[in-house]
Amino acid sequence: SYYQKLFLSADKRLLEINEFFEKQSYRNRAVILGANGRMNLIIPLEKQIRNTLIKDRRIDHRESWQSQHLKGIISAYRSSPYFEFYEEDFMKLFEKKDEFLLDFNLRCHDFIASELEEDLFFEKTTAFEEDFDGEVFKNTIHPKKESLLEEVPYYQVFEEKHGFQSDLSILDLLFSQGPNAISYLY
Repeated sequence: SYYQKLFLSADKRLLEINEFFEKQSYRNRAVILGANGRMNLIIPLEKQIRNTLIKDRRIDHRESWQSQHLKGIISAYRSSPYFEFYEEDFMKLFEKKDEFLLDFNLRCHDFIASELEEDLFFEKTTAFEEDFDGEVFKNTIHPKKESLLEEVPYYQVFEEKHGFQSDLSILDLLFSQGPNAISYLY
């Protein structure tokens, strides 16, 4: 839903980097479909001082989260139709240990935009945007809220076992549909 609503349907795209970090949001997590069902990939963060801005949230590298996420993603998508096509570039996302969550998220976004071959340019805010003139999705695209996604079912690796699962990470769509993934977002 993030890519469908925020990047593909918005006229003006602003990335709010001056908001306070919200726990239990998609800012540090993604959901994929593995052999045992939906799986949350959560990036651990250092303990926050109250009201820390999203741009200042540091990743906690004491856990081997990158290795765990890679194992989960490889296990879930190794047999998907397009995993091998994207594998080399995708693995590069996990070679670097970004200090800040925002830096990792931006690199992931660049990877997705490149692979979808879409101009998904956005502006970063320079101050908190309280009175944005347009739709604000940051509070509606949330793990605890109903999905906004207008999704057309597509093949998923574990669909036979779990049925079609909607609103997974964009990786699920990319590894399953490859270059055709963009057509599912419009």
